[in-house]
Amino acid sequence: MAEYFFIAVPSLVKDFAEGALAEDLPSMHCYGISLDARAQLYSLLTSRPLDVSYEMEIPLPMSEGIGPAYYQLDTNLVYQFSQLDEGSADLIMEDWLATKDLEEIKSDTTDPTDFLLTLIHFCHIASQERDLGIFLFSEG
Repeated sequence: MAEYFFIAVPSLVKDFAEGALAEDLPSMHCYGISLDARAQLYSLLTSRPLDVSYEMEIPLPMSEGIGPAYYQLDTNLVYQFSQLDEGSADLIMEDWLATKDLEEIKSDTTDPTDFLLTLIHFCHIASQERDLGIFLFSEG
């Protein structure tokens, strides 16, 4: 199941659901970092309960059939990621690496540190421009 985050203007996301591709937009693959692992990360960053953290990937109601799904990251979460400095990111990373969901990932292509740093960078870009958001594409 392919999953990746991308930066876009929210109005473009509807075009993607109708078959247009986001190939030219900045994107980052999740490479096996599951929703469970991402929710752990969101919970660590926001100090919110884990069950609330699952809701930070907001489903976009764009298609009625079975197929790919699109989500938007909560704007407050994007802002919090954009505010992380290197020291804070290291502390979050240390705690995140100790979570069960991240410990279970066994893949040569998965680098949680790279994932976190790239997501922080994406959130920084999106928070600089009012028209941009962080979205998730999921085939599954």
